This record gives sequence, C-alpha cells and structure tokens, in this order.
Amino acid sequence: MLNRTSLTTPGMRLNWGALLRSVLGGPNAWLMQLTLIAVVVSLLACAYLWQSSALSDIQKDTRQTERMLTTLERENVSLMLQVAKWNAPAYIEEKARREGMVPGQTPLAMQVPKPTQPVSRPHSWMGDATSRWQQLISSVPRPAAVFQTAIWMR
Repeated sequence: MLNRTSLTTPGMRLNWGALLRSVLGGPNAWLMQLTLIAVVVSLLACAYLWQSSALSDIQKDTRQTERMLTTLERENVSLMLQVAKWNAPAYIEEKARREGMVPGQTPLAMQVPKPTQPVSRPHSWMGDATSRWQQLISSVPRPAAVFQTAIWMR
C-alpha cells in the first residue's frame, strides 16, 4: 500500500514512479486513468488553441504589412513621377515664365544714388566729436579718408 517511505527516496525527493503506480493501481484505477487522460488532452487542446491564435495574429499582421507595402510602393511611384515632372526642362521654363522670368532677357539692375549730404547719425557716446570728425574727413580725398578713419578707429 501507499506509505511515506515508498514515496520518498533517501534524499527526501518525491518518487514519481511510485506515486503514479500507487494512484493508478488503487481501487479507483479506471477513474484515475480517465482523469489523467482528460488532463493531458485538456493541456494539449490549450496548447493547440494558443498556437493557432498566435499563428492567426501573425497572419493578420503579415496581411496588414503587405497592404502598407503596396500603398507605399504606389506612393513612391507617384512621387518619382512628380520629381521627374519637376526636373523636366519644359516645366522649369513654364514655371519661370509664370514667375515673370523670360529667357535671354538681361537682368534688371538699379543703381542707387549716393547721398550728397553725410548721413546724420544719432548722438553717440562721443557726442560732437564724431560729427566734427566726419566734416574733417569729408574734405579729404577718398583713399586718404579711409586710411585716416582706420587709424582713428584703433
């Protein structure tokens, strides 16, 4: 019969073989065998359902990724056609004409007249000395005025 010494080994570990023989060899052995089979079948069914659910999720994600890839490929082709259109010489000329540019036309240049009077600046920390210096420089020829200003600014 079943006792403590038959279930354990000297290292106090559970002897599964002895436990299984005692449970399946008892008076209700057919009931225990049926229960064991039901437990094993239930575990296998759960594992199958879990795997099939995971496989279904992977297939759904794969289909979604393929749809997104198809959409991105179409968008890429559309963008490549648009870039090719923008780089075409005819399109560039037409766009330039709409902006008012005409090929072969000389560029418009405007000369700004030089002021006849020295530009008056707001009073600086130097006060009147700056305006006197500008009057003095204005009477000197141009290259010398630049040289004198450079010396004075040191």
